[in-house]
Amino acid sequence: MRPIIGITPDFSDGVRKNSRSQSEPTYLLKARYVDAIKDLGGIPFVLPITDDPELQAELLRRIEQIGTDTIYLDNS
Repeated sequence: MRPIIGITPDFSDGVRKNSRSQSEPTYLLKARYVDAIKDLGGIPFVLPITDDPELQAELLRRIEQIGTDTIYLDNS
């Protein structure tokens, strides 16, 4: 069975510098992170950014590993 790998995205609050307009808050993720996990046989899963401890705990129970651009945690 292929492992589910959680990926932490970057976040933009939608506030644009030097502009009066505001866009929608957005998650940002480089496609190469998703591609690398797929190429190694994993199933990439983009993790939502949340301060809800119950949701955080549930996500950690369901995924096998977490990958970011700077750290790698094995939850097995």
